[in-house]
Amino acid sequence: MEGNKTQTMNNTSTESKDYSFGISERAKLILTNPAYIIALIIGMLALVTNILALLVVTKSVRKTRRQAAHYAFIMSLASSDMLFSFSLMLFIINRVLNPIYYPGQGPWSSRILSRCSWVMLKSLNTTALNAELLSLIGKSTVLAHIKVIGSHL
Repeated sequence: MEGNKTQTMNNTSTESKDYSFGISERAKLILTNPAYIIALIIGMLALVTNILALLVVTKSVRKTRRQAAHYAFIMSLASSDMLFSFSLMLFIINRVLNPIYYPGQGPWSSRILSRCSWVMLKSLNTTALNAELLSLIGKSTVLAHIKVIGSHL
């Protein structure tokens, strides 16, 4: 069994690895992968910068006592970016905490937990991406409407 773990940990493809060994070994394996480290750092930076953007926008809205469309757009985009960054970090944390079991492998209860947590995080990620897309579509519709009105004046 120990040789199997060593062989699995030395494999370079993270998608084909069996993560059913201990949490410390999974953490070591996943968090030494440069792609995951970069994703976590970018996710944390995105979360912090979007929180700061929301604070600045809300402060300027309070100061001017009016809410323009571009303020609402920035707030919508920042909140959907925060949700996406949060789901990205949760996805990586979930890979460390919950082992990945493929169909027919591992105990049934562990496979259910692994699959349900993956589906939940995937739906959170998809929701964030859809919110961001709808925010961008809404902004482009408003801009197109403004151009049409401006050309009639």
